[in-house]
Amino acid sequence: MRSAKMLLSAVLILSTLSYWGCAKEDNNPSAPAETYSLWVLQGEDSTEVSAEGLPTIDLDGLQAIHVSEFINTTLIPPFVDDPNEYDSRPLYAYEITGADGFSAHANRGYANNTWVQLTQGAIVLSTKRISFPAELGLPGAYNVSDVARIVVQRKFDLVTPDTTAFVEFRTVTPVEVTNHDGLPEMALPLSRFVDPEVIATPEAYAYNMRSVDDFGPTETMSWEQLQTGYWLIDSERTIFTDASLAGGRYKLRYLEKILAEPLP
Repeated sequence: MRSAKMLLSAVLILSTLSYWGCAKEDNNPSAPAETYSLWVLQGEDSTEVSAEGLPTIDLDGLQAIHVSEFINTTLIPPFVDDPNEYDSRPLYAYEITGADGFSAHANRGYANNTWVQLTQGAIVLSTKRISFPAELGLPGAYNVSDVARIVVQRKFDLVTPDTTAFVEFRTVTPVEVTNHDGLPEMALPLSRFVDPEVIATPEAYAYNMRSVDDFGPTETMSWEQLQTGYWLIDSERTIFTDASLAGGRYKLRYLEKILAEPLP
């Protein structure tokens, strides 16, 4: 009888140890944080996106999720030109902000992240800290801690033979123009997207435009002609007041970039 009691006690002790061992393993900090979520803000709209179910990667032994996984095509629908479909997410800049309000843009003055950078940066689930590959050459301020939200901002890229930069819509002052229907509409001057820090002498360049599907004019424009171009805010397309730039190739939707080439 005494031996049976001792055996029963040993079994109970082993069962208890086994239970706590399992609980400790489940609390592994590198395990997926299924309750983690962040907010994606687009203008006046905001959406809470959960990490649960998103594909993970191994980052130095810790589970992480590429930032781009939080910005799905439901939030930013693709441009569909039947039968083709084009990703619209490169049309935006992304401000990654911590729970304390810190962002590389607001606190350090750096440009917001591009879509390509989001596809390479990842949030470590156990720390909620974002990490970007060293080869991107981003300053440490971009590695935001306790990521809480991503603010999405429409932009146009400015592409020269030497560099690519971008200007966000929110930094350009709208003006009123007459739209394609002959009605007044607020618009953004395309010339304001030629950043003087990138191009100091804009008259020394020829310009062109490309939408996200690489559609645009076949011929370049002068600086004077580009200054007659606008982005219609409500109609979401370009318009030019220069009568020679009235064709369909000058009425672009999903405009992605302005190309600038030095004149010979």
